[in-house]
Amino acid sequence: MIFGVVSLSILVRGLTVSPLLRWLGIVRGRQERAAYELTRGNLQALYAPLAELDRMSQVHFTNEEVMANLRHGYEQKIELNKAALDELHLEKEHLHTEELQWAHRHLLLVEKDKVMEPFRNGILSQPVYEKLLVDIDSPLFPLESDQTDESTAEP
Repeated sequence: MIFGVVSLSILVRGLTVSPLLRWLGIVRGRQERAAYELTRGNLQALYAPLAELDRMSQVHFTNEEVMANLRHGYEQKIELNKAALDELHLEKEHLHTEELQWAHRHLLLVEKDKVMEPFRNGILSQPVYEKLLVDIDSPLFPLESDQTDESTAEP
């Protein structure tokens, strides 16, 4: 009888903990994260054809009406994805925080790349280069460790 009570207790707790933690907002659901990543990925993918349309209009002598129609179609898709992304932000505040952290991390990495290039070309000395890297790495390190923690937190 004790074995049955313990087994039932473990089974009930095991099945209810995950929904309870999601309901309390302690653990994020995979669906909202997947929707966020999909929408952001769509946006990134849709900006590439717009840039290519700009390049094509400068290099090739194509019909301006055709180019305008193509541009309008992509701009509509971008606006739909932006609206979906904004809706996710309004519903899920942590997604907004994650995007802010991602953008900050990305900008710091761009900054780091711009410091490495003059060093490789011999424009910056070793001590100056190391000082600049320390200045960039100090705010970057916490962002890097947060990303590592998040990637290992969700299976």
